[in-house]
Amino acid sequence: SGVNTASRLESVADPNEILISNETYSLVKEEIFCEEKGEVTLKGLAYPVKTYRVIEQHRNLEKKARIFDTAIYGGGVSIFVDANRINEEERNMTVKYLKEILDYLER
Repeated sequence: SGVNTASRLESVADPNEILISNETYSLVKEEIFCEEKGEVTLKGLAYPVKTYRVIEQHRNLEKKARIFDTAIYGGGVSIFVDANRINEEERNMTVKYLKEILDYLER
C-alpha cells in the first residue's frame, strides 16, 4: 500500500530528507520541486522504486532571492541553482556546463 511504501521510503531517507515515489511525484510535480534521487529496493517489494527528493514548493522558490528553478516536465529539462549555497568552484563549473549546453542546443 501507499502508506507502507511511504514508511519504507522514510526509513532509507537521509536525515532531514523527504523521499517520494514516482507515483507521488507524478501527482505533486506541478506544485513541488523535486530532484530525482534514483531507484531503491524496499523491503517487501519485488521491484525497485524510483525516488525523488523533495526540495521546496515552486511558489516558495520563486519568492527566495537568488534561486533559479526551471523545469519543463516531460521535455527533458530541469535546472535548479541556489546561488546562496553555491561556492565559487561550483559556480564556475555551472557556468561552463550551461555554456556547453547552450552551444549544443544552438546548433
